[in-house]
Amino acid sequence: MTETTAATTNSTTVKIHYKGTLDDGSQFDSSYDRNEPVLVTLGGGELLPAFEQNISTLETGETSTFTLAPDQAYGDINPDAKTVISKGTLPPEVDTADGATIPLQSRDGRNWLGTVTQTDGDEIHLDLNHPLAGENLTFTVEVLERSDETDTTTVTEEE
Repeated sequence: MTETTAATTNSTTVKIHYKGTLDDGSQFDSSYDRNEPVLVTLGGGELLPAFEQNISTLETGETSTFTLAPDQAYGDINPDAKTVISKGTLPPEVDTADGATIPLQSRDGRNWLGTVTQTDGDEIHLDLNHPLAGENLTFTVEVLERSDETDTTTVTEEE
């Protein structure tokens, strides 16, 4: 006996330009400044969920401005998210001045950033909160292209 089934998947890709600002109006990121639009697949886990929700219905040529609260972005500041590492564990070219951001990796392979808060001899004190934790983030997003695709895959199984 032969059984045929069809699976349909929908995917939407968008090419966007964006600018991100804080409550005080300072800019923290801009694809315009880099002259590099961003291409993302909605639902692919590439964007903050609330950011994706705000752009999911935008069509080519549309622009939207929206604000994400800390709980929709990088969370509130966790005062316990701190660690101390030895300067000797870092390559010599890594900047360890106060305020410098150091890329870190846990033993299980997760990546995050630590911000230097203090250097005391060989000890480097790091704040492990995301640099944008505790901030309201306002984005202006322009959709340059939108592509909605439906893919139907037919599977035939013989028993």
